[in-house]
Amino acid sequence: MNLFGANANPATNGLAQAGVLEIIAFYVGTGIQLLGEEVFTILPFLAIMYLFYKKAKCRVNLWSFGHGC
Repeated sequence: MNLFGANANPATNGLAQAGVLEIIAFYVGTGIQLLGEEVFTILPFLAIMYLFYKKAKCRVNLWSFGHGC
């Protein structure tokens, strides 16, 4: 079915006729893929933000108190 110019996900075409074990395997695989995507996108972003935060905090400390970082 073509809804709003988008097509259905072909990965889910066989789920209507799949058995319980096949559906569980599909969702476990999908969950692993989603967690992997989060690890490779969100964690590096958070690490960079932490480094920027530490650098900005260090500069504020140097200006305010005259201490090193």
